[in-house]
Amino acid sequence: MDATNPYQPPSSEISDTPEQKFASRLLSLRDKPLTLGTIYRMQGKRYVVLFIVFGLATTYFAWFRLQPGVYLMLGGLAGVLLSGSGVARVQTRLWPMQKKVLDWEKVQRMAAGESLDG
Repeated sequence: MDATNPYQPPSSEISDTPEQKFASRLLSLRDKPLTLGTIYRMQGKRYVVLFIVFGLATTYFAWFRLQPGVYLMLGGLAGVLLSGSGVARVQTRLWPMQKKVLDWEKVQRMAAGESLDG
């Protein structure tokens, strides 16, 4: 029996930090206008989870014929969606100014994983 290991050891790559992910997202938006559709696509997972949670809670209250709970959940969902759409509208209006203010060299270095502390 051969004592050598024919397999390569796994590579230990450092996972992306939240700062790297945010910087990469900024770089992907650098050369195009920010639209409401773009914002909603970037937050797709958030909205799926939101609808699942509120949908399950609404179904629970409806199953047990607790109408105030159904209205409470539907009102909460409407409030979250309206609040999110307001934030998205403000962000689309502010994006042209933010593009001018950002230091894109630092954003590129941050996306590459370089630490900018200090």
